Amino acid sequence: MDKVPDEAKEAILKAIEISKKGQEEAIKQIAELKSEVEKLKKEVEELKAKNEAQTKATEEIKKQKSEPSTSENTKTTKPVTPPQSQVPTKTEKVVVPVAKNFKDPVLSSINAQIESYKAITRWIDSDMMSLLSQRENMLNGLISSTNSLIASETDSSIKYAYGLFIDAYNLDKTQIVNFYRWEIFDFIKKHINNEKLPALNSEYAKFSAKPTVSEAEYNVAVQSLAQYQNDWQSLYDDGVKKAMVQYMSQTNTKDEMYQRLWSQLSAAVSDLKKTQALESSLNQLYMQQPKPLNCTFSSHYNGFGTVGSLNCY
Repeated sequence: MDKVPDEAKEAILKAIEISKKGQEEAIKQIAELKSEVEKLKKEVEELKAKNEAQTKATEEIKKQKSEPSTSENTKTTKPVTPPQSQVPTKTEKVVVPVAKNFKDPVLSSINAQIESYKAITRWIDSDMMSLLSQRENMLNGLISSTNSLIASETDSSIKYAYGLFIDAYNLDKTQIVNFYRWEIFDFIKKHINNEKLPALNSEYAKFSAKPTVSEAEYNVAVQSLAQYQNDWQSLYDDGVKKAMVQYMSQTNTKDEMYQRLWSQLSAAVSDLKKTQALESSLNQLYMQQPKPLNCTFSSHYNGFGTVGSLNCY
């Protein structure tokens, strides 16, 4: 009974090992995404703190201007002239028009939220889709190598065993690569590009067109942006992060099984019972269908605009 060619087996095992290294790199990339997003969130918080300080200072000025002047001679009806120190200065008059103070802050806040969503789409396009393509290329290479082994093999038992691996690789492309590419990450990207970004860009354009933005308008916008931030966090935690962790777990399981079964292949094809065990092990891969993320979409008007929410669990 001929044995599985060592060179072919080593090439296949090496391809699987390269795939595992690519997944390790993906872990670093998602960490970089998280770091980028945390930086954006920090910038938003700093901006909010700056705006709150500005609002507080404005309120103090308004309070000072509204307080009545007092005098010890309260019984007299003669109007009391306030001390010179209480007369508003030119500097105070500059900050009194509250409407002029809130346009730039609200535009900056909206833009920060836009960038946080774009950070996810950039990561999907540049990193996750690239990782899925790498796995697809690896599987196609394994299929091609295994087909070459089948073409040069005369023993029907070995050919049959090779065919089981090809079936498993094709299943991997369907269950893993295409599922995560189209059903998860492309879905998330389309939700951001078709729902979140158009709504936020519309609000940005609306406020850009205004000559001034009042404090009341600013407060409504901040409340709405807090809802957008909550939706973003849910999308990141329950969508992107959860899908990535699930992808890593399932591909690691499959690759470890491929490596183990290839190392056992020579012995398996020399024994009918072991061949049946090999088939049973590979068939287990059919049972490892990725768990779909249960995502629901809803929209509502919150006073700032129509907000669409994608909730995944």
